[in-house]
Amino acid sequence: MKKTSLLLLLLFSQIYCFTQEKKFIIIDENNKQSIAYCSVSIIGKDKGEYSDSKGIVRINCSENDSLLISHILYSEIKIQFKTVKDTVWLSQKNQFLDEVIISSLKDSNDWSKERKEKHQWYMQPKTEFCVLFKKQKDIKTISKIRFPIENLIELKNNEIKEAIFRLNLYANSKGIIDKKLNTENIIYSLTDQSKSIIFDLDHSIIVPNEGLFLGIEFIGFEDSNNAIIEEERNNYIKLNFASTKSSQTFYSNKFINEGKWSFLNF
Repeated sequence: MKKTSLLLLLLFSQIYCFTQEKKFIIIDENNKQSIAYCSVSIIGKDKGEYSDSKGIVRINCSENDSLLISHILYSEIKIQFKTVKDTVWLSQKNQFLDEVIISSLKDSNDWSKERKEKHQWYMQPKTEFCVLFKKQKDIKTISKIRFPIENLIELKNNEIKEAIFRLNLYANSKGIIDKKLNTENIIYSLTDQSKSIIFDLDHSIIVPNEGLFLGIEFIGFEDSNNAIIEEERNNYIKLNFASTKSSQTFYSNKFINEGKWSFLNF
């Protein structure tokens, strides 16, 4: 009887060590403010979570796991899961522009990714679509980017209040997605009344001669308390992300296969 109890105790102990949930908050070390929508990946595993609008992360890991924590505006860090306390601190990056130049020109344009040939894609949380925007004669700068979508009225989960998206800008290296160019965190909250995902840039950007890639990252669904709904994979957003056979469009699952891009064929 004692041996059986000991075996059960050891078994429960192993299970507890293997799957521990930890809750912590990510804070800017300079201004002491929480950092929303950080990416928290488990290194070496196809798993990860985002911090919510209050900077809070809830993640399940084993004791020996390590985390990679990153954000557009902050230097990424690697940290052992067992050393994580209640707070993780990030330092801001020094932002330098290269291919994309901040502009104060007044002739900025509203660009909507619509063409005669369209494809409707279903986006799940923790994924990103990215399309090449080529240099055009009538568009020299961009200040607003709009992606038509279908409403959220068909969602079956009553807890869902809104869906959170982020705009990412990437350099174009001969048709391949290169380094990220963001100097601001551009977020859009989609409600069931929205017909488009609209990103307004604080500053206009000049489109480089080689063009640039525009990425739309689906962070996830939030509830009425602005907390990200975990493991919500049963609901989708139908995105009218227009694309032709000649366009260069890529897809990524942010926490699987290290977030590597896959080319979408039509």
